[in-house]
Amino acid sequence: MSKTAHPGACDKCSLLNLEQSTASSKNKNGPVTLGNLAEQIQRVESLLHHNQFVQATWQGKGATPSVILHTEAQLQDLKRFCCSAPTGQTTVLAFDKTFNLTEVHVTVAVYKNLAVYREGTQNHPVMMGTMFIHGTSDYETHGIFFDYLKRKLSLCTSPPVMGSDDEKAMRKAMKDAFPDSRCLVCHIRTDSVKFGHIVSDSVRSGQI
Repeated sequence: MSKTAHPGACDKCSLLNLEQSTASSKNKNGPVTLGNLAEQIQRVESLLHHNQFVQATWQGKGATPSVILHTEAQLQDLKRFCCSAPTGQTTVLAFDKTFNLTEVHVTVAVYKNLAVYREGTQNHPVMMGTMFIHGTSDYETHGIFFDYLKRKLSLCTSPPVMGSDDEKAMRKAMKDAFPDSRCLVCHIRTDSVKFGHIVSDSVRSGQI
């Protein structure tokens, strides 16, 4: 069995801290609004230059601020396992937007780490890749995230096979940013980890 270290634990701590900050603001000051959410994002922006997890922030006029999170190691793994065809084995890069996590949405990219096997099942574990914290879910907001990924993956040997549920705004932004990618749809609502298992196994077995 092969084992590799991964920065996921630290990443979860960073995300948890942001979630707890949001919850604290909600408990003390009522529902999170554009104003106090912007203050929280400003605190995140201060981490841009000295925290490896915070990669980019964005705010348009009248729009809720958005944050893109990942480490360089996560990005390199994503390229390795999702964008290395035909020389390497690849897996699906799946996206799912969380609900009821905080007052904001978190869209998470997941993929299978093909270099690691779970003891007992011998299945590849599903890993978290890039994460996108956003307050709105329209086409323009999703476009920020997928345009960012397009730039980061532009030099890869192959476009990723991408998966999501049937959320129209997300899928349109995904297709516009990655016109050469196959885009798979999960019609049964499920969490991103379970979906990552389903589509990855189907692609690797040649079913889709």
